[in-house]
Amino acid sequence: MVLWCGPVFNVVQIPSLAQWKADAEVVGNVQGEVVPDIQISVRDIESMTTPGGQYSTTSNVVPFATALCQEVLGAYKAPPPADLGDYDTAMANFLEASEQMRSVPGGTAASTEEDVRPYLNAGTTALDAFLAAIAAAPSSAPAVATLPPAAVPSPSPTVCVVPDVADDHDAYAVSQVQAAGFRAVVVTKALAGSPALPAGLVWGIDPLPQDEPCGSTVTLYVAP
Repeated sequence: MVLWCGPVFNVVQIPSLAQWKADAEVVGNVQGEVVPDIQISVRDIESMTTPGGQYSTTSNVVPFATALCQEVLGAYKAPPPADLGDYDTAMANFLEASEQMRSVPGGTAASTEEDVRPYLNAGTTALDAFLAAIAAAPSSAPAVATLPPAAVPSPSPTVCVVPDVADDHDAYAVSQVQAAGFRAVVVTKALAGSPALPAGLVWGIDPLPQDEPCGSTVTLYVAP
């Protein structure tokens, strides 16, 4: 499978619902990483048009679109069987939202959040139905038209180490950054003044490999 932000590698297909639910690593990844990461991205997107929100002055929406697409990409690595079709419905809606955000001319219209809100709502509703089916807590209430201002989180006292993923493929690099405790944002652009690099190759990291607050954002610059 190829999404607009990259291909899905090493897909694990588990044939039955019973086997899928019995795989603690797969289910734990969905509940501990996939769902929380998508939830964070949805809230970030909502904050673009929330007065006083953390991202209320954001002009470029493309990094948000890329982050959401990358999280859907990760979600497709070990999808549940067809018995849990709400999962695929949720991811399809989140992917559509990310694609619409990417298509905004110049990527500078934060008001695009209003256009993608139906997809965010539908995706969250389907994701909650999926979580209920595996007896997990709902990810969140669906997005609504008005939200209280998002509180800016205090800096975390916990320090994580930014991994050195330069020269790695973007999908692997994203997984390593997330595993290290950070949020990954992929920016696709050519490395100025250098020969053409293989598509999907990470050539830059911001911040560079070093100690940073856990949960902060690491930007990966990837060759188109």
